[in-house]
Amino acid sequence: MNVILNYLYQAYSFLIPMIVLLGVLIFIHELGHFLVAKYFNVKVETFSLGFGPKIWKYTRGETTYCISAIPFGGYVKMFGDEMGGNVDPDLQHRSFLHKPIYQRIAIALAGPLMNLGLAFLLFLAIAFVGEQVVAPQLGDIDEGTPAYTQGFRSGDKITAINDTPVQRWESVEQIVSQSLNKELNFSISRDGAATKVTATPTGTEGKMFQMGQIVGHIEGFDFMANSSLVAVSDPKSVFGKLGFQTGDQVLSVNGTEVKTLRNLYQVLATQNKAEQILFKVDRHNLQSEEPPKSLEIAWNLKQIPFPASADLLGIQKPETFVGLVQKDSPAEKAGLKTNDQIIKINGKAIKSFKDIIGSVSAYTEATGPLQIEALREGKITKFSMTPKMTELKNEIGAADKRFTIGIVPLKSNYVEYIKWQADGTGASLDYAGKKTWQWTHATVMSFVLLIQNKVSPKNLGGFISIGQMAQKSWEIGLDAFLRIMAIISLNLFILNLLPIPVLDGGHILLFSIEAIKGTPLSLKKIAIAQQIGVFFLLFLMAFSLFNDFSRLFGFS
Repeated sequence: MNVILNYLYQAYSFLIPMIVLLGVLIFIHELGHFLVAKYFNVKVETFSLGFGPKIWKYTRGETTYCISAIPFGGYVKMFGDEMGGNVDPDLQHRSFLHKPIYQRIAIALAGPLMNLGLAFLLFLAIAFVGEQVVAPQLGDIDEGTPAYTQGFRSGDKITAINDTPVQRWESVEQIVSQSLNKELNFSISRDGAATKVTATPTGTEGKMFQMGQIVGHIEGFDFMANSSLVAVSDPKSVFGKLGFQTGDQVLSVNGTEVKTLRNLYQVLATQNKAEQILFKVDRHNLQSEEPPKSLEIAWNLKQIPFPASADLLGIQKPETFVGLVQKDSPAEKAGLKTNDQIIKINGKAIKSFKDIIGSVSAYTEATGPLQIEALREGKITKFSMTPKMTELKNEIGAADKRFTIGIVPLKSNYVEYIKWQADGTGASLDYAGKKTWQWTHATVMSFVLLIQNKVSPKNLGGFISIGQMAQKSWEIGLDAFLRIMAIISLNLFILNLLPIPVLDGGHILLFSIEAIKGTPLSLKKIAIAQQIGVFFLLFLMAFSLFNDFSRLFGFS
């Protein structure tokens, strides 16, 4: 019952954003057909937003404008658009199917092209109003990584690459990926001082829409930082004595806001001569989904002196701590619990969750069960467990099988965001053009990867997925909502151009065949093609909705 009530609440909460988003996209698409049909003097009988029974209509001139009950689509009904229909010779000049082929193709093409144009205008609007973007700032750079070796340090702010100014992380990533084996000169602001770092990206396999390509990459070079979420494994440490618990998130220190673990250390270093340090903390209950509890923790430095070394504070990176143990997993059966800190696997020291994944993935039956050592309340506890083969999704949604033990790390990332706005009309147009091309290419590639079975069809979403995206972006802000609308508009542009009968692309294909043959296809062949098209679309809609409900009710 709770699941059903939750579904009904979600359906209600995303109804308005979804209607606004789909309403605009459908209206613009159908407006394209309408305007070009009018331009070629085709009589338009009906302009409808939605399908099914009409809930509102208004007639002006020769056209009835209406809103119909089923909001997932729309149509423009033109005079003489039915194959095999009889049209009075005196009215053939207003009939769609009696128009020259190039005019019919133009009318069919106008809808998708309006979606393409709308996406460009939406991206242009984003450039003018600005958007929240990832700052060109490095997160946590681990020692020993190529990024650290080449001179990058945690928190570095990149201002330019090869003297080209950069304002967003996306620009940094793009330049690096396009500079395989090319030396790059990074201008950096570090602790308020300007410095230079020279680095050469090496090759790695491209991401989702770069599959099959080798692109530039600097290992360890990333914008992610550990948030101010702390883990405390030793109750005798300073933080342990103060009452901190694993999963506590420090919000401020003596009124100074902290956002990252690195930031927390920096602020604490300036407080070592204070008489008292007051921490504002959000305490997360790792055993439930309850909201965090706000509290204050006071540190009297006369009672508990500031330690000689920051290591003695007892603050640990949380990623080697267990945040969640999955039900019926090898970890649960072996007795591993939330808050346990994994320190060794088969005798190998663990420093990050990546080490845990590597050790578990390397399991073979020949080596026997994994021998895991974990700290629990300051004491070492040993576990023996046999990983199980699990099917996971990789970054492109394809099935990826590897051994797992069923744990999720206690890890919370922080990303620095900034407000970005294009500098002038020229920059705005450039941004809109690049974004339109980028997402058009991404949409086409997603269809290609789907056909190649390199992307799981389970990633297909229907109206519920669209509604959820609309709702989330609506809550984030105008720029996020416009971006989602632009991306979905480009999806409609590509989808409607697919050569499937009943879609615009199918009509264009039939008209093109007619132009090549010199005569239309037979009514029987057209009817069969349309039946296949309708069946395919119904199947696609049903499959997408099945995926939506599967995700909603936790079946996938």
